[in-house]
Amino acid sequence: MQVFNRVEYLAFLLGITLNTAIASPIAVILCQSKRRVVYRRRNLQRSKHDSELRMVACVHNCRNVPSIITLLETSNPTKQSPIFLYVLQLIELVGRASSMLIVHDQQSSRNGRFSQQNIAAPHRGQQQTELINASFENYEQHSGGVSIQFLTTISLYATMHEDISTIAEDRHAALIVLPFHMAIGVSGELETVNPAIRTINLNVLTKAPCSVAIFVDRGLATTTNFVVEARNLSINVALLFIGGPDDRDALAYTWRMADHPGVNLIVLRFIPGDNITSSVAGTMTQKEFAELAEADRQLDEDFIAEFRLQNSGNESVVYAEQVVSDSEETVGAIRSIKDCDLFVIGRAHGRSSIFTVGLEEWSEYTELGVLGDFLISSDSGMDASVLVIQQYTGSGLGSEFSTTVPRSYGMQMIEFIQSRKWWKNIFQPNSEENRRTFR
Repeated sequence: MQVFNRVEYLAFLLGITLNTAIASPIAVILCQSKRRVVYRRRNLQRSKHDSELRMVACVHNCRNVPSIITLLETSNPTKQSPIFLYVLQLIELVGRASSMLIVHDQQSSRNGRFSQQNIAAPHRGQQQTELINASFENYEQHSGGVSIQFLTTISLYATMHEDISTIAEDRHAALIVLPFHMAIGVSGELETVNPAIRTINLNVLTKAPCSVAIFVDRGLATTTNFVVEARNLSINVALLFIGGPDDRDALAYTWRMADHPGVNLIVLRFIPGDNITSSVAGTMTQKEFAELAEADRQLDEDFIAEFRLQNSGNESVVYAEQVVSDSEETVGAIRSIKDCDLFVIGRAHGRSSIFTVGLEEWSEYTELGVLGDFLISSDSGMDASVLVIQQYTGSGLGSEFSTTVPRSYGMQMIEFIQSRKWWKNIFQPNSEENRRTFR
């Protein structure tokens, strides 16, 4: 009969406790790490304009559908550069029901019914879900370069960003498109639809595994038959380019648009002037600005040069440079753009610029960046829709610059414990008292 003394018994319990406390988190971390290094095209700059693009477009209700379809058509899906779109309907979880993700059966929906696995737990707004699904299917059938999968997630607003990020990662998406929390009201001005939507957007911007775009719709789709309108698209798009990774992603997206026969594109690049006002110098001197931008400047130059070379013969693309020294000149240059239907800009999160100093103090919606916030304000005098893009530049797990899984914190803890002498003394006791005795 084998017997443990008191010391050995306590050591045995300690080992079980440590094993449970350490192994479970490590398993989760390693599982996520393995999944997040599967694909590398996590932003638009790395996804070539003439190759496939995988997108996740989030919708809250039927009102979001026309503009998303118009934006999709503007992105120029073709057989040579197809777009795989994952439409994710977001529904708030209420009551004591459980969260769920529904992957809709397209074939069953075309026949007027849903698969049995999808209707096992009916949810609110089933009729609206069917209308949204039917709209995207109708567009898919009339478009030659789009493949659409429709999903519905029902969860708490506080955790909805996790569902969005997981789906984007599992589908190898390069871009997540989120509707802004405000929409055009009866008065013609932007009105808040649901404050919780803004929280979701901010959380996605922080946690997303790929690039993210916030879409402010101000009437991009103007007719009720938006599928027909999308196929006969005629739209004026303007890209405002200051520099940096977010702006390069914005340029990469409009690069795809430039190949569409119904898109007229203006690329306006801002160049810093020699004269800097005292207010600008007080925030960022020309030397500081040069040092901050040096790392990105060459990348900007190379990307702009390639864009201009590839579109040199495209009469629907206009490239212009504007020398500006402060935010007042920046605003004047933006207002000079007439008859624009859609502005595409980079969020420029965490970056200061001489072009926007002064505007930052009045910025209300940080998710849109300084220029995006100005464009939707009443002071801008603009009524165009706005697409604000943030490039994914993560350097940890799942980074497009990393192909190996870094050591997790849990793995480092295990190595530390195993290297300690007291760990060996517990499980390899040398004293007579701690030895195992048999009777």
